[in-house]
Amino acid sequence: MLMQAGKTTTPPEPQRLTGLPPIVSSNTRLLVLGSFPSAASLARQQYYAHPQNKFWKILQAIWPSSPRLDCVGSY
Repeated sequence: MLMQAGKTTTPPEPQRLTGLPPIVSSNTRLLVLGSFPSAASLARQQYYAHPQNKFWKILQAIWPSSPRLDCVGSY
């Protein structure tokens, strides 16, 4: 209960977020495990959706000759 201007109010129920499905196939050789997707990723329905996510810099450091993969269709 919250007190606001002399009134007792009930706080709103928190919104339950749903994650994204895994992207795997019989050809999968590497799994990247992380925490819950960000708001930007959930809004775009794409893992690591924010272009400044450090994930992309790490991939570029590991595979510098590969083009930047930043969309689900490229996985």
